[in-house]
Amino acid sequence: MKYLKLIFSAIFIVALLSIIFYFLVYNYIYLENPNKIREVPLTLTMYFFTGISTLGAVLSAIYTLHIQSIAKRPNIILEITNLTSQFDDFIKKNNFRIGLKMLNTGENAFF
Repeated sequence: MKYLKLIFSAIFIVALLSIIFYFLVYNYIYLENPNKIREVPLTLTMYFFTGISTLGAVLSAIYTLHIQSIAKRPNIILEITNLTSQFDDFIKKNNFRIGLKMLNTGENAFF
């Protein structure tokens, strides 16, 4: 249901922005200079619609992948495999070397 709502909202926003853009361009180009060709505002609006609809499709795809990645987060457990301690005389501190092993509990994940 989220995807259907996302699709309808994207269609509505793109159509509304295109209509507003058409009337702004029509008022600026055609009403200021009536000798201009009438197709210019419509052509510019089609270019605007193409760009905005492409942007809406990209944002919808990103949102869909984000929702899928949240739903399929892995449950990873870190297991210590090797732990050694050593005092370093040069820096006068203890150094720890830790070996880790990642265990996935079986859920799918995007890495």
